[in-house]
Amino acid sequence: MPNSRILLSLHIIPDPLNILELFPPVRTFVFEVDGVLTDGHMLLGTGDICLRSFSARDMYALDKAMRQGYRAGVVVPGAGGLPSVLRELGLFSADGPEAVPGAGTTLYMGSDLAALDAMQRCMLPCCPADAVAEVKAAARYISPHKGGAGCVRDVIEKVLKLNGHW
Repeated sequence: MPNSRILLSLHIIPDPLNILELFPPVRTFVFEVDGVLTDGHMLLGTGDICLRSFSARDMYALDKAMRQGYRAGVVVPGAGGLPSVLRELGLFSADGPEAVPGAGTTLYMGSDLAALDAMQRCMLPCCPADAVAEVKAAARYISPHKGGAGCVRDVIEKVLKLNGHW
């Protein structure tokens, strides 16, 4: 039938929740050190020396958030200790994900299996682009940036910009 027309029924599906709507209520940021603030690599020296590399952009965003009155903390493995640069910024420290405040205004960003419990208890569970599959499945937001390469700046900048604090 060369002249016949096929009529397709179009179903209009409402737009899914705009992910940016989840960011403005955040008042507390909690990040894993290894795999989120760093790329997960550690240089181990003699004794208890453990060196990590941090993104200057992530550190800038953390400092800016703290100066704007946001709370920020990190999850540090017990043996690793809180790196002095993070202590100087005034971040609180949790020995493990179970110590993370599970509040209605907390954004938690993790990268590995230990993060799953804390991600279930926070308002906005996030992860970097290179997180393990199980963490990605539990996240409401997956940053396009990898751990240690701007994922922290990504989420902080969203919150601060959406609240007029950037």
